[in-house]
Amino acid sequence: MAYYFNGTTSSDWNNSLNWTPNGIPGTGDDVTFDNNSGPCQVNSTSAFCNNLDFSQGSGYNAQFSITSGNRLDVHGSLTLSQNTAGGLSYSGSGELRVGFGGTSAVLRSYFAITTVPLDVTLTLAGGGATLTLYDAWVVDSLLIGSGADFIIDGGGNTITVLTSFTAGGSGSTYVLKGYGTGSSGITIILGGTTSSAVTWNYTNIEDNATVQIYIPSGTAYIQDVECDGGTITFTSANSVDCIGHTLTVIKGTLDTAGMTWYDVTSDNSSQTVLLKSDLNVGRDFIVGGTSGTVIFNQDTTETVYVTRNLVVGSGGGIKGTASIVLITTTLPNAWTGQWSAAGPGGIVQNNMIVYSCNSRAFISGTQVYYEEGLLTMYA
Repeated sequence: MAYYFNGTTSSDWNNSLNWTPNGIPGTGDDVTFDNNSGPCQVNSTSAFCNNLDFSQGSGYNAQFSITSGNRLDVHGSLTLSQNTAGGLSYSGSGELRVGFGGTSAVLRSYFAITTVPLDVTLTLAGGGATLTLYDAWVVDSLLIGSGADFIIDGGGNTITVLTSFTAGGSGSTYVLKGYGTGSSGITIILGGTTSSAVTWNYTNIEDNATVQIYIPSGTAYIQDVECDGGTITFTSANSVDCIGHTLTVIKGTLDTAGMTWYDVTSDNSSQTVLLKSDLNVGRDFIVGGTSGTVIFNQDTTETVYVTRNLVVGSGGGIKGTASIVLITTTLPNAWTGQWSAAGPGGIVQNNMIVYSCNSRAFISGTQVYYEEGLLTMYA
């Protein structure tokens, strides 16, 4: 059934008298708002609809809010309209959840809303959902539910997340992919022009998906993020802290722009990482697992800098065209870490430069091997 929100009695979504025809929409019902709709507020966790359309009318300027601790589940597509004449005004800190009724969700915006963020958490369904994105979106926070894959057809558009981006949860195997190639991929911009701190948790970025971190000041906090065929890139030079966890780089592209990553782990077979700029590892660098070889290639003249320990996996070691330099960020001759191997193997085939001072740094064990590249030691 199709429902229209009139708001003649109150702003309450769950008041049947506020709807034409009278009643409260369910998961299979389509809902529309237009210029004559009154303000609407979701004050419960049991608000549902199929398709939700705010694009009706011209210069629609109704207020819509989801209060803290509450949510609206959109089981089909969500269509927004925003233009200079008005548009939607979002408030509250509840959840606007899209795609919970099936395997696909469509976000449509007939007018760009890049200057008017949705002041709610946009939660996207898991379980192999597919999202089609029309126009650029800006949300306060983005949560992708646990599932096997979440595929986004960006159509050349982006989702900007101002404060936090989380997929699944701790230990999640959640994957974010772009659909197809080129403009069909998806770029999620973490941060914004006024962001001072953003968080990014638990995501596995795969083919045709890019997460671009932009913060004009402050710190990006990252934990348990993998790059497996996708791209992670910076467009601003500020701090990144993995808050005691790891950034796992598997294949794909890590465009560091001179930034420092903390505790970087690369642990998978057949790994190839293309560096578009220097990779600065602020603490430990754990490279390679029990099988395969990790290849760090340079785009032009990129270098991997390791501040503390370098641990080479037992599978096949590391190689590539990028140089690996063991160095501190303060003095080039004062590296205090340890170069060791996790087991038989531990072969390094890159160019290697080691800076140490006063015997504070050392290469340990009998299972560390060096081949092919130029090994330079500064004692």
